[in-house]
Amino acid sequence: WGEAGDEGLIDPGTARRYWSVGKSARAGGRACDVCTRIAQHNRAGVGLDEPFKIPGGGDTFLPPAHPGCRCGVTMRF
Repeated sequence: WGEAGDEGLIDPGTARRYWSVGKSARAGGRACDVCTRIAQHNRAGVGLDEPFKIPGGGDTFLPPAHPGCRCGVTMRF
């Protein structure tokens, strides 16, 4: 995404990344509470160079947020 911005293919000033919650087979096909909270806490998305804030402190740029995490990141331009 950084390269696409550098080449003018996307506008880095308006592009937003969103935490996309995956479903865990271990949790019976449900999203885990950890990732659901991260997605809700970052509901407005984050910029290309911004980390996702983790409720309770800390941050991360990409999943995984925990062992067995099946989440991903989506973009809106």
